[in-house]
Amino acid sequence: MKDETGRILARLRKVLAACVELPVGERIAAYNAATQALAAIISDVSCDPALAPRLVPIGDIEANDYNPNRVASPELALLRQSIEADGITMAIVTIYDSARRKWTVVDGFHRRVIAEELHRSHIPTTVINRPIGDRMAATVRHNRARGKHQVDLMATLVKKLLELGWDDPAIAKHLGMTDEELLRLKQIGGAAKLLAGTEYSQSWGPKASS
Repeated sequence: MKDETGRILARLRKVLAACVELPVGERIAAYNAATQALAAIISDVSCDPALAPRLVPIGDIEANDYNPNRVASPELALLRQSIEADGITMAIVTIYDSARRKWTVVDGFHRRVIAEELHRSHIPTTVINRPIGDRMAATVRHNRARGKHQVDLMATLVKKLLELGWDDPAIAKHLGMTDEELLRLKQIGGAAKLLAGTEYSQSWGPKASS
């Protein structure tokens, strides 16, 4: 078995070495195909997106319209310094829109901005294929895990999830919120409409005169 594995690895190294002589576009295509193939051989061990990064042209990657994370200038400058010194150590998370042939950012848009400023032609990405509501939740989880989110934009995102049909328990679970946090964001996002028909609606009406 060891001998067979050794022969396979030798052939693999030979094929990869031959790719070095290819034009840039073909090398990138070969790299992307290789990462997908390598991830497939261990899919029974792990199916994490990080195992199959791919290089994507920066011009094909666009922002989402719901990200509640904003980075202040000092932190953005530090991010630029980090990428200049260490390179991109974390791939951005995207989803691919096959109809438009565009990649939409789920997490990491500021890394994409800095990479473009540094004249990078491509950027490493990992891909998740999830419905819009799940992608919104994924964006918030990434932001909150780093301790970064903006309240008014979070309220807007909660409102969008409610409009998509998510109920309170689902939103609280997937965004990592307490019931109190969720209620507060619903208030900020428009309490009268969002709270209608919920257990909270009685508390927010005007008191009857005594």
